[in-house]
Parts: sequence; C-alpha cells; structure tokens
Amino acid sequence: MIEVAEQDGVALLRLADRKANAMSLEFCEALTAGFAGLPPGRAVVLTASGRIFSAGVDLLRLIEGGAPYIRKFLPALSTMLSTVFSHPAPVVAAINGHAIAGGCVLACAADRRLMARNGGRIGVTELFVGVPFPPVPMDIMRCATAPQFFAEALFSGATYPPPAASNAAGCMSSSRSGLCSTARSLPRMRWLRCRRKPLP
Repeated sequence: MIEVAEQDGVALLRLADRKANAMSLEFCEALTAGFAGLPPGRAVVLTASGRIFSAGVDLLRLIEGGAPYIRKFLPALSTMLSTVFSHPAPVVAAINGHAIAGGCVLACAADRRLMARNGGRIGVTELFVGVPFPPVPMDIMRCATAPQFFAEALFSGATYPPPAASNAAGCMSSSRSGLCSTARSLPRMRWLRCRRKPLP
C-alpha cells in the first residue's frame, strides 16, 4: 500500500494502492505509519506508482461503510494530512500523475510540489460531489495556494494542467518537461534540506 525506501539519505515513500491510490481508512493509517517510522530529521520524497498520484477519498468506501466508517475515516484523514504537513524535515511531492481532490491536498501538504508538464491534472473537486472541506485540508490549501488564487482554487472545483497550476492557481512549485521522477526530485530535496532551519 505504501512502499518505503531510501536513496542518498532521503526517504522515498511511494503510494501503491490499486490503480488510483484512493484514500481509504487503511491508506491513511498506512501513510501516517510510514512517516511515523522515519527518523525526525529524514527528508522525504513522496510519489506514487502508475499514472495517478491520488484520486482522493475513496467515495465508494464512504458509501458502503456509512456513518460508522466515516466516524473513523475523517480523523484518520486529518491525522495523515497533518503528519505530512508537520513533518520536521523537507517533504517534496513528485507528482507522477493526476492529483485530484484529496490527492491535491496531500500533494499540497508537502513543502514543494514538482509535476511533469504532461503529467495530468491537479485540483480540488470536493464541491462537485458535495463533500465538505474539513479544517485541516482547508488550512493546508490556504498555506499552499497563492492568496489571490485561493478562492478560485478551492471553490471553483477546477482542475489544472501543471503549467496553469504553477502560474494561475499558484499551488504548484514547478512544472517540468519529461517525467517527474525521484531522480529529478532528489536535487531539489538536497537544496531544501540545506536551506531549512533546524527545529529549536
């Protein structure tokens, strides 16, 4: 579900849960555990297998599980996102494909987001399906999105190709030609690790 490896002193966490890396209770708990198992100062590249970074919350599981499942899932989702967002070392999201809804929020919980120019689309679409925005995802998007684009990015339900996400929506650190791989992400991670101030 979550593959953990290490390269050049950087932790590589790869989402590998079925085709779309949809966020279930088990997915959230596994990613939280993956981060919790890292040394506090270990920088992270977060990426995924296949063509989709994450399609967001597994809505079928919400429907099937009903209220009992939702009562367990929502705290687990918030904990997962808070864990990524508050990790005490740099986190770079190497977005290998579509990052939609909760997948976009997960990418935005990283310190930097890199995506290939032909790598898919990114955006929050919760309003299209009537899903309310919990406080933790809202705070993450507020931090990651340029203030002048915040309302449009959250409330339009739009998704963006990487150049537009970088230039118009303001939620993408960089879009690059070619594949967005861990090989491209590691140099950026080393730069971040040098610049980030140590915790008191």
